Amino acid sequence: MPGTERDISSRLKVYRYVKDGIISRELPPGAMIHERDLAQIIGVSRSPVREALQSLQDDGWLTVMPRKGSVVRPLSRVEIEEVLQLRIIIGAAGIQLSAGRVSAGALAHLKGIIARQEIASQVADYTRFIDADMQLHIALVQLAGNSRLSRMAEDLLDNFRRVALEAVAGRGDLASPLAEHRAIVEALERDDRLTAEKILIEHIESARQSLVA
Repeated sequence: MPGTERDISSRLKVYRYVKDGIISRELPPGAMIHERDLAQIIGVSRSPVREALQSLQDDGWLTVMPRKGSVVRPLSRVEIEEVLQLRIIIGAAGIQLSAGRVSAGALAHLKGIIARQEIASQVADYTRFIDADMQLHIALVQLAGNSRLSRMAEDLLDNFRRVALEAVAGRGDLASPLAEHRAIVEALERDDRLTAEKILIEHIESARQSLVA
């Protein structure tokens, strides 16, 4: 049908725009979103906006309120716990399976990510800090050389990013997570996977305590 591909593209564009806004906290929990305003901002008709907002509700990001608008859903404590549990499971698996795979090139890559994160911390750029945080955690998973595990981590990346940004914003401290990341990489450089895994779990537990508080 004519226009079908354009409609799909518009719907995906709206979906990504709103989802990115939620993840970055430009659209914080409780923020109200209106179809007409969103259509004007993005430059599309209201039909793909309506469909995108419905998809975002189906995926748990919004609550659509007929004739009122859509509101950004706050994460429940159960959802936060589930996301953090998955981060521990997937991250620990990557470290456990990394034996013989942590090459000099892989270590240089990890250290490069931490260097970018340090720059972000110096200017209190939470978004860039979390982007680097996610790159690091994905890179740790990729050490396992397991493509299915890596895809699983990437599929959950938006959820990981949202929880991490809320944790860092609530914690108000970028030095501690940065130091924890350095310690993980230093342990891997010594081929001490048990210590790296232990620090990773403690690192995520710190985020959990911040969010619960």
